[in-house]
Amino acid sequence: MSDNGREFSSDELREVASMFNVKVCTTVRMSTYQNGHCEREHPITDIMLIKLKAENKNVESITLLSWAYMARNSLQIWNGFSSHQIMFGKNPSLPNFMQAQLPALEGTTSNDAFAKHLNILHETRKAYIQTEADERIRRALRSNVRAGEQVYENGAIVFYKREGKVRWVGPGKGVFQDGKVVFVRHGSSC
Repeated sequence: MSDNGREFSSDELREVASMFNVKVCTTVRMSTYQNGHCEREHPITDIMLIKLKAENKNVESITLLSWAYMARNSLQIWNGFSSHQIMFGKNPSLPNFMQAQLPALEGTTSNDAFAKHLNILHETRKAYIQTEADERIRRALRSNVRAGEQVYENGAIVFYKREGKVRWVGPGKGVFQDGKVVFVRHGSSC
């Protein structure tokens, strides 16, 4: 199951999936917080990346994104276990002052690359904790958006909202429905 972005809904991915006999399922586009875990995690990572970019202008985005994923995955708990603990049977030994010996408490190193690495690790943890407590995300998750049980017939006139827009759009014509996804034609050919 993946989101409906181009990277996950491409010809190349469908070709690889067919070679390995894998059925590709995608969620609905433009409906954040409606599709469960996949869509809920995405804004958290986006906000973390924005915070990290603001503090680390000289670090490549791919490095910051890797650290954002690592911090998010190492700090989340699922039924009392971290993702790493579920996968590998134990948690990684991450630097922290609770377990550090005297040399680690000095906070200095002779290797600049290692110091940069540890500083980014600390900043990603901080960004994750701030993002996790973000009231905007909390409010969206509390709204408990659910897909309607309504069945739309071919040719039904519908109005719809796009993510980030406050106004309804339409009328459009319902072409067909696949589960909770309604395909709408809206434009001059309706």
